[in-house]
Amino acid sequence: MSPSSDADIGRRLARSFDRAVAERTEGAMSALREETVALATAFRATTLQPERAVILLKAMLRGHGSAGWAPSIAAGREVVAMPPDALVYETLFAWWVDAYYQGMPADAALVPPPPESVPA
Repeated sequence: MSPSSDADIGRRLARSFDRAVAERTEGAMSALREETVALATAFRATTLQPERAVILLKAMLRGHGSAGWAPSIAAGREVVAMPPDALVYETLFAWWVDAYYQGMPADAALVPPPPESVPA
């Protein structure tokens, strides 16, 4: 991916995220899912490490949602206590993980890359 396409995808994802947080309608969530899957697919096509891809995903959403909110999964919090942006992000992140790892072996993230040639 080029920096310009990264920025374009990031802007579209952020707009879809903001709309989904504000509306929480089927149409808004469907658009968000489409952008999320497009981003995950684009990241998967690069040599970007999964951890780095998650950091970029979070960076694209930073500053969106309610004031003071940062992209994070709030494990253990009751759904009723979560603000709308956190609920939408939790859904977005599940879609992103599914799309990013689609077609990969279940343990792909656990398999270390092959070692570089080691001098004898």
